[in-house]
Amino acid sequence: MTSFTNVWTPAEDATLHKMHEEGCDLDAMVARMPERTREAIRKRCWKLGMRNYDPRAENEQPWEPYPGMLKRRCLRCDYWFATPIEDPQPVCADCQEPMRLSTKR
Repeated sequence: MTSFTNVWTPAEDATLHKMHEEGCDLDAMVARMPERTREAIRKRCWKLGMRNYDPRAENEQPWEPYPGMLKRRCLRCDYWFATPIEDPQPVCADCQEPMRLSTKR
């Protein structure tokens, strides 16, 4: 099952650091952390300073959104994402989750 939360535990961060030290590539990390999406792992590695897993490198390649979608840059993390034209979102899904959690109080 894939996790859609943006909250990472200290144990998960430690696992990422250990795999990085072992020389694991992104595919190996995804295989060893099936509860996380590839994109979530890549972004977390970037935030932890593991620059060889740069989420922006792949994201900066030219791409077009599907019909009915709008290409936007996230206001919080500068990541490009697609959002419905009729209901545009200002931030990507990864940045939206912490915002939802903070407003549920």
